[in-house]
Amino acid sequence: MRVSSNAAVYQNPSFVERRKSFRVCPPPSLVREIALWFKAPCATPTLNLTELGVPHLLSMHGEKKIQIKNISAAGICFSIDKAAFPPSSLLKCGHCYIYLKLLTPLPGKNTLRCLLLGMKLLGLSSDENTVQLRCQTITRAKPAGASKSFSLFNADRVGIKEISVWCDEIARMGRGLLPPITTCLDMENLLVEIFLQQSTTENIVSP
Repeated sequence: MRVSSNAAVYQNPSFVERRKSFRVCPPPSLVREIALWFKAPCATPTLNLTELGVPHLLSMHGEKKIQIKNISAAGICFSIDKAAFPPSSLLKCGHCYIYLKLLTPLPGKNTLRCLLLGMKLLGLSSDENTVQLRCQTITRAKPAGASKSFSLFNADRVGIKEISVWCDEIARMGRGLLPPITTCLDMENLLVEIFLQQSTTENIVSP
């Protein structure tokens, strides 16, 4: 059987490793939501919502208490405010689940990539105000049919394709190949935009 040149490239282990290790530092505005659960990896291929529970850390719309310092298809380094960092006892399991809602930087699109991943905790470092948490992707979760649960799949060999594509989009934007992100209307939060605009107008008009 003849293998095309593209197929040969993607079967090359060194190419896969390079794609997995390609990292970017994303703008906080593109990270709409982050949630972290410090829990041991699920013993079965199915993870239920009741097992997952309430996240130990939550950040929305680029809040500074949790931000992505850098990200690749194979792992993530988080920057977390020391005041928000959970008790060290939660880290003993050596594993966490993370939920990411990532906005594309492509102009004219409002595409979101929503991912639930299982991560191995690799290490911690800190400075005066923040803790850097380094994680390696080992599993990904996908909704399991009509049930309120997830099916878990191994992801440590090839990484997460959606994150790899997202990193490419951000890198292209940084090289000037895409227009910069603008402060246009956010259709996902249109009502919030309207109320904020109304509040601003009233403050300007009021004596």
